Amino acid sequence: MNIKLLLTSGFIVASLASNAQSNKAYAITGDGNNDFLWMNIREVDLQSGQVTKTIFQRSKTDFHL
Repeated sequence: MNIKLLLTSGFIVASLASNAQSNKAYAITGDGNNDFLWMNIREVDLQSGQVTKTIFQRSKTDFHL
């Protein structure tokens, strides 16, 4: 009984851990060098380090402070 429970819970934990790992992250950045108004949100691929898409860009929206 205990071995079945341990084996089942081990499989559940392993499957959740493998699903929790993602290859993307989000970065909040400025428009360029020496821009300290960080309002752009970009999705970054963690394996390549490249920006995959821009989610929010302050220069292309009507948002004002």
